[in-house]
Amino acid sequence: MNTVNISGGTFDRVIFTGDTNSSATFNVGTISRGSIGSLLLEGASDNTVDISSNAVVSSLQLDGSGANTVNLNGASIDLVEQYQGVATVNVTASDLMGSLYVSNGTMNVAGSALAIADGNTYRLGTSGAQLNIVDQLTVKRGGTLN
Repeated sequence: MNTVNISGGTFDRVIFTGDTNSSATFNVGTISRGSIGSLLLEGASDNTVDISSNAVVSSLQLDGSGANTVNLNGASIDLVEQYQGVATVNVTASDLMGSLYVSNGTMNVAGSALAIADGNTYRLGTSGAQLNIVDQLTVKRGGTLN
C-alpha cells in the first residue's frame, strides 16, 4: 500500500497510479491543504483520496480499471471527469462539484443535496457511460443535465 499526505504547497498535477502486479495495489491519499491544478487517479490499483475544505483542486480525473473513491469533506472541485472503470465520489454539502463528465464507465455520487449550479453541466459521453446519484440531485437555474 502507498500512502500520500499533502498538507500544503502548490502542484500543477498530482497522479495516483499503480497496478496489481506491483506492491502498489492500493493507494491512499489525504489532501488537507494546498492547491492542485489536476488530480488524476488511474491504473489497475484501487485509489482512495480524502480532500478537505482547506484544499483547492481545479480538476479531478478518474481513470483505470481499479476502483477509485474520492471523499470530498467540504472541498470544492471545478471539474470532475471519469474516463473508464468505476468511481465513487462522496460529497458532504451542495455545490461541491462544478461540471461533471462521464466519458465511459460508472460514476457513483453520494451526498446530501447535490446541486448542479449555474453555468455547470453534468454530461454522459458514450452509451457505456453511467452516472448514479445515490441521494438527492437538484438542477439549479442555469445548470444543465445532459
